[in-house]
Amino acid sequence: MSVNRSSLAVKICLAMVAFAANSVLCRLALKGAHIEPVLFSTLRLLSGAAVLLPLLLKKRTQATRRWKLSEAFFLALYALFFSVAYIRLDAGTGALLLFGVVQITMVMAGLLRGERLNLTRSCGLIVAIAGIALLLLPGAVAPPLKSALLMGIAGAAWAAYSLSGRSSTDPGMSTAANFLLAVPFAVVALFVSGSDLHYDYHGPSCLGHSLRQALMCCGMPSCLK
Repeated sequence: MSVNRSSLAVKICLAMVAFAANSVLCRLALKGAHIEPVLFSTLRLLSGAAVLLPLLLKKRTQATRRWKLSEAFFLALYALFFSVAYIRLDAGTGALLLFGVVQITMVMAGLLRGERLNLTRSCGLIVAIAGIALLLLPGAVAPPLKSALLMGIAGAAWAAYSLSGRSSTDPGMSTAANFLLAVPFAVVALFVSGSDLHYDYHGPSCLGHSLRQALMCCGMPSCLK
């Protein structure tokens, strides 16, 4: 039992570190408007799909693929709103908002399914609510409301994606399928956004950031399975 708990603790720590690094890389890529956020999100999802495609091809005869449009939609929604929100948010502020909303959403979803609110979950919920409240209190250096709301939507989308994926029997294959299915959603958003789709070749390596984010994001949904 202790070995399983230690393994779970390590996986949680790795997921949280990857989550935080994901925020930092996204902020670095979008800082200075070197790339349009919807275009950056599309590149992120394309990179993730490219990284995970060999996994689907390798396992094509070993198991049935798990294609769920709802999970792909939540993944695309998270990626798009996450990037747009980070135009005006600091990396730390965005991560705090994202983590808090994910925690609150998942705990509330559990309560609605009849799960009990034990001491550990209660402490996590209190910390999440307190962190967001302190950040948004009048007089505090609050983030722009629109960006905060967008990050909140991104957090809720990630929570929904994670909750839906709990039933997967092959997390790696499910994640690969979700990234592939999320690409069309991002492409549609790319064309309907009406944004100036630009990429500054003299700015930071946005393509490199998107690939590094893809490598981390591909592991985050499945490491806790």
